[in-house]
Amino acid sequence: MEKLTRVPAKIEARSGENILLHGTGFFYRIDESEAFVTNWHIVSGRSPTTLQPLHPSGAIPDHLRIAIPWWVKAGEQSALQWRSVDYPLYDDPEFAKAVWWVHPSHGHAVDIAALDLNGASETGLIAANDAGLDLNELRTAPGHDAFTIGYPLGIYG
Repeated sequence: MEKLTRVPAKIEARSGENILLHGTGFFYRIDESEAFVTNWHIVSGRSPTTLQPLHPSGAIPDHLRIAIPWWVKAGEQSALQWRSVDYPLYDDPEFAKAVWWVHPSHGHAVDIAALDLNGASETGLIAANDAGLDLNELRTAPGHDAFTIGYPLGIYG
């Protein structure tokens, strides 16, 4: 179970230094590369049903600040240290060229987006479909405890 806690990453969708939204994302391995997956409403800053901005000011995020655990060597020991890294959401100042992808058939109607952020292997994050997670070994049954791993409303700790 401890490995599963290294799958999600805490996200802040920002416009400049203003935090507009909080969310969760994760890396997903595809062949030899990795994508970072989160919700469309986080990267767009809009409701997937009405397309209206989610923030009361009408602001749209221009970048994501992602909290990522990195392995740090201290002598013979290694430890995880959390660092915040900013990733732009657009290739242009007019917000016309998004660097993220949406569902190929249903677009924003499926509240999911992916970014090309290779590098999970350089961090302490584990791709959600990593074979080392042994997800096939997890067994559930009615009455078992269940919990969600992530950062709803920016809550962590």
